[in-house]
Amino acid sequence: MLYFAHPNADPLVQGLSLSAAHEALKGALRTLPTLARRAERPRPVSAAAQVRGGATAWRLALDEIVDTGVDLRPNLPDRTSAGRPLRAAAMMRPLFAQAAPKLSASVTPLAIDALTVVDDAGYLDGLDLQLNLPADIKAGLRGLWA
Repeated sequence: MLYFAHPNADPLVQGLSLSAAHEALKGALRTLPTLARRAERPRPVSAAAQVRGGATAWRLALDEIVDTGVDLRPNLPDRTSAGRPLRAAAMMRPLFAQAAPKLSASVTPLAIDALTVVDDAGYLDGLDLQLNLPADIKAGLRGLWA
């Protein structure tokens, strides 16, 4: 049984069925390289356009993964450099001289896992490959599901 009727649910997912969510995720994972190429060419969205009634969109902002020249850390004086500001990110810039590889070059389409154990014919075989799971637990689980 699934309960999706949370009073504080985000409007983007409120009323979304499990099958619709599963299909959307399956489609997104299947088209990851296309989505990555699209993300590499972002369309600028002005604040005015968003206020005028643009559709709600979720965005993920990752700070400080690659040096952008904008430091969020304070540049405090370093006692070892005669009181000059310590600029850790500026000192690391030579390390990031090469451009990072494009996201679309490193992603591949993925298949979504089955939603339940009974829908996944290879689930128990996958458990057998887990090195951190003791053999007696593997055998016991296989006995429960076989």
